[in-house]
Amino acid sequence: MSTKATKRGNWYSPLLWFWLPLRNFRILLALVIALVTGVWTGSEPTTSQTTTSCNVSYRVVDQWATTPTGSPNPAGGFKAEITITNSGTTTMNGWNVTWTFANGQNIYQNWEGSLVQMGANESVTNLSYNGTIAPSGSRTFGFLATWSLVNNAPTMFGGTCSGSTNVPPTVNITAPPNNSSFTTGSSINITANASDTAPGTVASVQFFDGSTSLGTDTAAPYAATLPNATAGSHTLTARAT
Repeated sequence: MSTKATKRGNWYSPLLWFWLPLRNFRILLALVIALVTGVWTGSEPTTSQTTTSCNVSYRVVDQWATTPTGSPNPAGGFKAEITITNSGTTTMNGWNVTWTFANGQNIYQNWEGSLVQMGANESVTNLSYNGTIAPSGSRTFGFLATWSLVNNAPTMFGGTCSGSTNVPPTVNITAPPNNSSFTTGSSINITANASDTAPGTVASVQFFDGSTSLGTDTAAPYAATLPNATAGSHTLTARAT
């Protein structure tokens, strides 16, 4: 399963850059890192189980840096969503999701859930109006948080749907640098690094200019080209699967 994060112009993302006309018709490229979703699937109910079978998925919707490119101590923020899906045959009445951040991430805003935060330990419980999940239904809550050095996804969830997650592969655009300028009509080479946690492997990396696919590379070093770049603002994304 994979998801692609795109810029929506939200106030929290300092990586969104706006085009201002220049005499030499240069173009401005804003780099975006896209991650895939990690999903843990709960077991099917047995005669000895009384809890509802459910799935938990964790998705980084957006991530940005607040330190200069190439900083030895990078830091920034990110937006993430967690979805609880009822894969059983009975209605869930109330839910709770717990996890621990491994890299000092800190949530400073959340929605659609009641958050209790104790250091790296996080716990989110349903609100009065969203505790019921019908079979095949789902509920999603989200948050804004800070990160420092790295932003690894949680590998284990507790609460209503306990279990491990499939840690998503990571992808990092290495060129061109963020906030780069090029002459209109240039062909711009894009490169990226991608990795996955064993036993997973990276099958491919797909590159996009906005919603337009620039191609898929199945072997490292992963690369693509934006041909004949037009004047304006461009958002590049890379998606690893």
